[in-house]
Amino acid sequence: MKNARNCDRVTRLKTNRKTSLKQNRRQNKTHVALAGIRGSHSLTRLIMANTAQIINFPEAVNSEGPAIVKADIENGYDRLAHDITDTLARPPVKLSAREYQVIMAVISKTYRFHKSVDWIANGQLAELTGIDETNISKVKGALIKKRILITEGRKVGINPVISEWSEPEKSKMTPQVKNDLNSQKRLPKKSKTTKNKVENDSPQKKETITKEIEPKGSCPPPRT
Repeated sequence: MKNARNCDRVTRLKTNRKTSLKQNRRQNKTHVALAGIRGSHSLTRLIMANTAQIINFPEAVNSEGPAIVKADIENGYDRLAHDITDTLARPPVKLSAREYQVIMAVISKTYRFHKSVDWIANGQLAELTGIDETNISKVKGALIKKRILITEGRKVGINPVISEWSEPEKSKMTPQVKNDLNSQKRLPKKSKTTKNKVENDSPQKKETITKEIEPKGSCPPPRT
């Protein structure tokens, strides 16, 4: 009886061990599977992070007005002498709004690219300033006369010698031209009296002529 009981216990232990081993194996498989799933998720996340597209959303627009634009040197800046900016703030010559626009446009096309002069087309200045292209040459000519802009062939730039900025000299007339103009102004106008005198004198002249003419067939007076 004892041997039978012992045999039963041994068989039960063996079966319990087998079942426990099977359960452990199953649990290990499930853990491995879960770990694999988690690893695959992390891999997919890494791949998605590396291959994700960057979407540039549009800037927020103020509903009440246009978008706010803030100036920042990170977007670029111009190296400009303080004397030029100070002189433009209080110029020694009179400058119109269009002349200021052309000056700033020339600065942006020259100093911004580290150049003193450059060949700048009128169309480029018109695009920057908003001035009609037909008027750009007039404004440039006025600034050249004021010696604010200098030219080197077709190239244009800012005159760095600020002391030369001045109003253009007015053309002085010679005294002979002035006298000629004054004489033209003083010329008398045609009066009606002279015309009347001529008309009145014409019959008297006819009478004197008829008196002096001798009739035909008359003898000449005797000579003394």
